Amino acid sequence: MLKTCGVILILCIVPAVYSKQATLHKISYYYNNTTPTQIPDVADGSRIFLASRDKAVHLSKITLASQGKTITLDKLLSGHDANSFSTGFQINSDVTVTTTNSMDVTKNLTGEFLIITPVMDKDPNFLVYAVRGSNIVLDRSQAKDTTIVFLATPNMNTAGNPNYAGFKHIRVENIVQPKTSYIYFYKYLPTDFYADVNSVDAVERNIFSNPLKHPLGGRVPTFFDAIDPLQFSETMWLRGVNGGFQLNVSDSYVDTTTIQAAAVTVTGMTNSQLMTLNSQVNFPAAGGNRVGNSGYVVSTELFEYNNLTIQLNGQLNSQSADFQIISGQDATNNLQEQAWEAGNLQIVPSNIFAGIYYIQYFNVDHGPVTMAPVTTTTTTKPPVAATSTSTAAPVNPVSSSSSVAPTNPPTTSQTATTSGYQTTTKSSTTSTVMISMLAVTFFTCVL
Repeated sequence: MLKTCGVILILCIVPAVYSKQATLHKISYYYNNTTPTQIPDVADGSRIFLASRDKAVHLSKITLASQGKTITLDKLLSGHDANSFSTGFQINSDVTVTTTNSMDVTKNLTGEFLIITPVMDKDPNFLVYAVRGSNIVLDRSQAKDTTIVFLATPNMNTAGNPNYAGFKHIRVENIVQPKTSYIYFYKYLPTDFYADVNSVDAVERNIFSNPLKHPLGGRVPTFFDAIDPLQFSETMWLRGVNGGFQLNVSDSYVDTTTIQAAAVTVTGMTNSQLMTLNSQVNFPAAGGNRVGNSGYVVSTELFEYNNLTIQLNGQLNSQSADFQIISGQDATNNLQEQAWEAGNLQIVPSNIFAGIYYIQYFNVDHGPVTMAPVTTTTTTKPPVAATSTSTAAPVNPVSSSSSVAPTNPPTTSQTATTSGYQTTTKSSTTSTVMISMLAVTFFTCVL
């Protein structure tokens, strides 16, 4: 008897995880004044917002229609809740734009639509703020988790600003947050994974964090009480986790080619605007003979055949470290760190249109180096055996910054220098300070 043996192949199909992203659309594209124009790739249950400085008379002649409902753009722009956040207009895939403006008028409009996904719209703590005005206080101190998209409003009136200022400005200042909370700022636009700060999307987009995880800071992230103002030239977003926060936001422009850090222990950001010019950050000195560390986290998107050189200089002339990034080898959350306090940070792009960069800088002062008192012991027996012994060891005081529970570090690489009195072990990220009698003598001579 012949038996036929067959092989049954079982295919396991694992569904792909698909994430939609918020999108931006220029209103000048929808210039057809004879037939409605559909906005492509919109999911049912999305929501649309507007950032614009265009004249109300022109906006009133442009209409959005979806699900049998309509709204003109002047009404869309003015829709806000009691806390100044935009209310937007819910739309489905059938959304269309119609206008009675002439083609010439429409093509000169500068406003932009923001469309968020249904997942984002269902989250009551996912908010949109069209940045326009100065020193607007956004208070989310009572919310545990918050996501805010800061929608940049184009401003073609550049009077009083340098030619490298650009046309979009978002300035965030006076950030107040409890030490138990986390704040993350991101470039680009959020995806449906926005709530997971450890997702690949979030990690790749992250450009600023407080607290900040850095090896010389120890096992837990360093919380910074002092945060310098952050300034951006494009729409961006933030995520606040595990506690509320409050901040001021405006569309003001401040020249950032020179930044003066507001405190010794501090973090902040320097980044490209419309152009990439030489710039620097200056740090105040806490005094001589201090223990501390400093560094930065950098992300870049350089144009072809360009490079970016970053030089971190310490309080002493002998303390300096260079780092260069070239096009084609961009950095993503690359951390560079030194075991001394910073004097200044120099940013040198290869030309005025080198590309895009974001640099979160930080400086941490742990306090002065202190020596244990010298103890001398003398004995008279035997008569010729008078000896003396002394011990001295620096005491590393508690940092003036605070620490909280670990979070995902935006770290892909790091460097650490070793000073004459401090050795940093990279594997455990703790620092052990040991000074022998010889080191004390050397330290005294140097001073």
